[in-house]
Amino acid sequence: MKGQLQLWRLAAIATAGHRFWLLPLLPLVWLVLSALMVLVGFDTPYGPASAQVELIGFPLTMLAVFLGLRVIAGEVDGRTLEIAYTVPGGCERVWWAKLVGAWSILLVALALLGIATWIFFTRYSPWALYGALQGATFYLVFPWPWPPCSAAKSPAPWPPPPSSPSTC
Repeated sequence: MKGQLQLWRLAAIATAGHRFWLLPLLPLVWLVLSALMVLVGFDTPYGPASAQVELIGFPLTMLAVFLGLRVIAGEVDGRTLEIAYTVPGGCERVWWAKLVGAWSILLVALALLGIATWIFFTRYSPWALYGALQGATFYLVFPWPWPPCSAAKSPAPWPPPPSSPSTC
């Protein structure tokens, strides 16, 4: 078990860098900005319904997208994408370790966001935490909506249809 925890820690370092422990603090900036918006009068005070999406879900999802892209980009930047597929036992162990490392960062961020929202904004149901984590986990695994918008359009037919003769 100790070896597995060490692997997850190293995967978190490979994904987010040596200061990976700072990433869970980053979503708290969103809560500070939200509090300032309420204090200045640009926004109304938040209720329990907005805890899942606006206060916890949005910053957690943005962190998940960043981590999901880093899991992929870390392999491309390090030119180790091909090596990951030659690891004994397949690439599955490497990818699971990176996803678990990134997900553990999300869990710490969720705990911090949940505590700060409970203390400073509003009381909410524990299911709000589950909903926010479920959405963030989706975007951790699929960091960008697929297919890209340009690929979603139907391609031009090939070969192009012959032009009709003009009737001038």
